[in-house]
Amino acid sequence: MSVSFPYQQAPIGLCLIDRQLRFASCNQVLAEIDGCSIEEHLGKTVRQIVPDLADELEPMFEHIFATGKSVLELEVFGSTPADPGQLKYWLGCFYPLKDSVGNVQHISVIAKDVTEQKRAKENLEKSEARYRALFENSPDAIFMHDAETGIILDCNQKAEEMFGRTREEMTGLTPVDISAPFTPDGKPSGPWLQKQYERILSGQIDTFEWFYLNADRKSTPCEIRTILFPHEGRHIFRASVSDISKRKQAEEAAGKAFKEVQQLKERLEEENLSLRTELKDECRRFNIVGNSKEIKHVLQQAERVADAKSTVLILGETGTGKERVAGAIHEMSPRHKRPMITVNCAALPSTLIENELFGREKGAYTGALSSQMGRFEVAHKSTLFLDEISELTPELQVKLLRVLEQGQFERLGSTKTLTVDVRIIAATNRDLSREVEKGNFREDLYYRLNVFPIPIPPLRERSGDIPLLVWAFVKEFCEQMGRRVDTISRKSMEQLQQYPWPGNVRELRNVVEHAIILNQGPRLTINPPENRGQLQSLGNTIADVERSHIKKILDQAGGRVRGQNGAAKILGLKPTTLEYRMKKLEIKSGL
Repeated sequence: MSVSFPYQQAPIGLCLIDRQLRFASCNQVLAEIDGCSIEEHLGKTVRQIVPDLADELEPMFEHIFATGKSVLELEVFGSTPADPGQLKYWLGCFYPLKDSVGNVQHISVIAKDVTEQKRAKENLEKSEARYRALFENSPDAIFMHDAETGIILDCNQKAEEMFGRTREEMTGLTPVDISAPFTPDGKPSGPWLQKQYERILSGQIDTFEWFYLNADRKSTPCEIRTILFPHEGRHIFRASVSDISKRKQAEEAAGKAFKEVQQLKERLEEENLSLRTELKDECRRFNIVGNSKEIKHVLQQAERVADAKSTVLILGETGTGKERVAGAIHEMSPRHKRPMITVNCAALPSTLIENELFGREKGAYTGALSSQMGRFEVAHKSTLFLDEISELTPELQVKLLRVLEQGQFERLGSTKTLTVDVRIIAATNRDLSREVEKGNFREDLYYRLNVFPIPIPPLRERSGDIPLLVWAFVKEFCEQMGRRVDTISRKSMEQLQQYPWPGNVRELRNVVEHAIILNQGPRLTINPPENRGQLQSLGNTIADVERSHIKKILDQAGGRVRGQNGAAKILGLKPTTLEYRMKKLEIKSGL
């Protein structure tokens, strides 16, 4: 039978079911829910339209037709022809429609798709379950407080274990009730906690440290982290409490260990640097400071050759202390009663070195207004130290060889032969054997000088002597400047020992002097030079500067050595002397 149904525009699904459980009418919303048109519904049974729901709906319809009682808010779920693989949820209300004699002829159905709400509810329930699991299984004690009163609303299992109370016992208490009664400085904890609570509510802090009463009622350090959030019309704050007693013990132990290390470090610094200014006799001999095996070997060699008259050749880089070793040999020799005479062969022009060594007669050359003794005469019965002997010109090398072999020479401008008794000690920072190969040094003179060679190790090969040398220089300069230095930082000393010292002991001495000039107070900091590459290049700076200068003058003279406008004239040198220097410095000859 056809029944008029006026609710086509209703926003929910509506239909009428007759006694044969057929659709007598339905609206468009229900048709869309079932996935069939309105026409396809009419005259079809419930099982034909929604077979997945028939087993649940048919008994209910039969019950309503039999009893005439409504069924309100029945939730059903299943799939429809519109979405056969998708499970959906509906909420239905079923009302019996009776005829004039009271018999139920139709059932009015109101249906609403509640799939989204159902799934949202399920997701919420799952989320709440996960949160509850995290809440209960957290490694920290967690408390939920009413933000207005501070009363505990809930807590987890870890809170029960840490505080030694049940959840029921702590619910309704305040933080003061479960905290240590006094602050570390002996004041009541209540006011302090109240202040912290106010700061939490104002958003000033979210983490602080405190002391709680553990299961044994002992005051135990803890860290508290808080979060404030709204919930159901009021504010809640969650407090996570972590026991930090082990961390505090570790920090205390670490602090104690650090303090002990600092004390040990300070003591070691004092011990290391209280070598101070008092150097033992065996560390300083003949003004040579050092206790390394290298420097001891040098002194042993000097001692062995001291009594002999043999010529000594001291080899070593610039600044290693060759003159001091020569002085030590002289002081240990039978000639020590007379002073050792020193000549730096590189410091004097070639025009003057001959005059300096052998002396002159009055009128020997223009400007020679009087006679003058040479260093060989002055050094009679003593020692003559010839430093940088590789710088001698070939002419002087010949004359020196004669003195070494015969002990005889003539003054400039004189034909009278003088005989002297002089012990020669020579020194050079060059490899004389290579100079011989290059033709810059006479081979016979080299062998005459190289009777007893003593190599001096560079400072970088005896870094163990650096602390002794530093303190020797500190004492020297403090006495000169009226300063006082008690300690030197260990870091400074380590840096000094790691630096390669291209200028050797001389460079170290200059660095110490510079540090003392800048220093204030009894503790001295010494920094090694920063530009190592530049300083290392200064090892042969005299040769480098000389080579550069000669090249510059040669360019100025158009490459000409001799003549009125030649380089020799400009430099004030004899042409032969300039040519010798050019050969030695490996400068190609000019015109």
